[in-house]
Amino acid sequence: MLDLLISVIISLALFALLIKIGKQRNKKRVMQIFEKVYLTLHDDAKQNRLYPESYKSCLQENEPGRGISDEYGRCIDDPVRVNGPLGELTYISRLMNKNGVGFIGHRLGSMHGVDIFEIVSEDFEDWDLIYFDMYWLSKDLIAPDGLELVTDGVWPGGASGISATNNFLAHFPNDFWPNLMQTTNALLNFPAVKTNLKHLNTNDRMRPSWHDRSIRSVIVEIRAKGVDDDS
Repeated sequence: MLDLLISVIISLALFALLIKIGKQRNKKRVMQIFEKVYLTLHDDAKQNRLYPESYKSCLQENEPGRGISDEYGRCIDDPVRVNGPLGELTYISRLMNKNGVGFIGHRLGSMHGVDIFEIVSEDFEDWDLIYFDMYWLSKDLIAPDGLELVTDGVWPGGASGISATNNFLAHFPNDFWPNLMQTTNALLNFPAVKTNLKHLNTNDRMRPSWHDRSIRSVIVEIRAKGVDDDS
């Protein structure tokens, strides 16, 4: 009877040890995934490796010290230079207004090879349009007038993560969260989103009338250029 009891105790101890080892391995695996995603979100070269060779061959060296206009980032003639679709999304995710509030955004479409995104601050106070030229090996480290760009350290909202989608959302910012999750899963095979956005109430939010007119004008012009159907 004593031998049986000892055997049971040993078995339970081994079982507990195996569970602990399994948890440690899972934790290590999760940490490795987070580290990989973190490095990808912060490193232009790692982002570029995710693109097909045919696209990478089109990317040019950026000129960090070049001159910019007063309309930088807000017009088709002086767009923000970034490294591909992931560069656009991580750039928006690093933007914040003068109060330190981050932005969410979605892609309206493209004109003459320049992508146009609609963005709004997480407090829904600041609405804007940002123009991107995405055929560069590295992204600009400057922000359009009146905005700020986090270039290192903790991003707006307290943590790294994507806060924009390259899909067109007809009723932006309504139903933003599921589209954001879909975008990051498609790009990184992992939902590398800003987790604070899960609790952001985007439903029933209305664009200001002045901004709505701007959006309608841009969308009409984009559609007139023969852009594909909304995605």
